[in-house]
Amino acid sequence: MRDFRLIHLADFPEASCLDAFARFADENERASNARIANPSRRRNHARAHGGLRLALTEVLGRPVVAPFRQSATGKPALDGGPWFSLSHVGESSWLAISDAPIGLDVVEITAADGPLDDGFVSAADRQALASIGICSPGADRVAWAIKEACAKLADDVWRPPVDWRLVLRERLTVLSAGQAEMIVELREMSGNKVAAVAVWKEYCGESAWLR
Repeated sequence: MRDFRLIHLADFPEASCLDAFARFADENERASNARIANPSRRRNHARAHGGLRLALTEVLGRPVVAPFRQSATGKPALDGGPWFSLSHVGESSWLAISDAPIGLDVVEITAADGPLDDGFVSAADRQALASIGICSPGADRVAWAIKEACAKLADDVWRPPVDWRLVLRERLTVLSAGQAEMIVELREMSGNKVAAVAVWKEYCGESAWLR
């Protein structure tokens, strides 16, 4: 898989993140933030997007203050790169940054996690994960993260989850009608969390999945 950085935005001081948001957030970020009614969630959103600016500044070695370009679905991008993808779990946020298109979703696995409806995760999806040692409890939650990461990569967030199909080839692969093949890498993180990172197959090297 193409090299990428996975950054926990909590590593940046909250005050610095909020300051970066106040100073550099663009019109779309501010409008999204203003639509959040819950004060705690609104603050977490500002912290995440301020942290995004700080992380990109750290990677590029220069301040990132320009407005993000937005797709029709609202997906942000930075003119000239790098590519990035945000994911939120509760009050925490993670960022994946790469020199190629990327999608990220992070989920927390708990003992109470049960199977999702077959309209979200199919038996074939479960078999693909079982083939690399990921079984219940939590397998369906991991499958959901994979599908979310692929939807973010493809900027196709309205496609039904069951239409993202997991198969095991040389690597964990996701197929969907009208989309190029995607490769997914899984990373276990602290706090019973799993990150799913999706890239287009054409950008992949020889590394396999990580569990």
